[in-house]
Amino acid sequence: MSVKLTQNSISAILGGDLNLKPRVQVLDIKSAGKSQDRLRLLVSDSVSTQYAVIASQLNEKVFDGEIRKGSVVQLIDYMCNTIQTRKIILILNMETIIPECAIIGNPKVMSEPQSAPSDNNGGYQPRINSNMSAPTGNSNTTANFRPTVQPAYQPPAPNYRNHGSIVKNEAPARIIPIAALNPYQGRWAIKARVTAKGDLRRYNNARGDGKVFSFDLLDSDGGEIRVTCFNAVVDRFYGSVEVGKVYVVSKGSLKPARRDFNHLKNEWEIFLEQTSTLERCEDEDSAIPQLQFSFTPISEIENVVNNSILDVIGIVITVNPSVPITRKNGMETQRRTLVLKDGSSRTVEITLWGEFCNKEG
Repeated sequence: MSVKLTQNSISAILGGDLNLKPRVQVLDIKSAGKSQDRLRLLVSDSVSTQYAVIASQLNEKVFDGEIRKGSVVQLIDYMCNTIQTRKIILILNMETIIPECAIIGNPKVMSEPQSAPSDNNGGYQPRINSNMSAPTGNSNTTANFRPTVQPAYQPPAPNYRNHGSIVKNEAPARIIPIAALNPYQGRWAIKARVTAKGDLRRYNNARGDGKVFSFDLLDSDGGEIRVTCFNAVVDRFYGSVEVGKVYVVSKGSLKPARRDFNHLKNEWEIFLEQTSTLERCEDEDSAIPQLQFSFTPISEIENVVNNSILDVIGIVITVNPSVPITRKNGMETQRRTLVLKDGSSRTVEITLWGEFCNKEG
């Protein structure tokens, strides 16, 4: 089968042309940094090669072998970001044209990746491997959401009076899918619905007293991410965040998710700062779902790894009254148990703690 790639498309993309839907070939697949959930591809247009990071919702295509070394793919949605003097392509959506074929053309290296090992001469030459084997990995089945890049969010006009000269980076950031968030982006904005809001918690450590709260966001493409605020930032945003409402969030810091506290399917977590913005959208946007579930039958719970976070749906068949419990730290709280039964004809005991014991519903 004769296959043609879109020649010189990589240089066009790096030059700012985002209207193409080019055909490129995957020459290599690697994990980006220490995370096994973020994948980096070396792609070729038969003339040049360039590294690209794929959005996390595309990982399934790699793990299932749909995209592997030698695949010819068509880029549907993508972005190009500049990090210092380097440019990197972020692929938001792509389709497989041919699962695997020999290397097409004689592509040359155009630029080095963000974190490239160097040889004794200080140069980097990516290895183009003709051994076309698919990477392996495990991934839960998730909904296949097609990312949509929305137009730029237009916040209220800033007041520049007595603020000195206007800096270039005060232009509105373009709204992108949550799944497209990555450390390579200097400026971003996301539009999402608040699906959960945590209680305000106070703590004490070696650096003194503090307070923290978190809330979870869900966008129209099914992407989820947790947002966390500390101390003075809590005072700014705690009263503004309301479950079920839609907000545009920007100018936050992206850090690796803390898996001990964060069960969402996202390797990143947003930390808001004093310069961050949180603007409520009055239009609500019906395209953004209220909640997103991935239900597990009760009959399969016994096979799940301990401390996993699950969604379960069923009928309540037993409810016990709330009882007071004294914690190890001497504080008293409430505990309540109920029994749930689902279509698998199995039952499971659910334990509620604290305020959940007496909440309506």
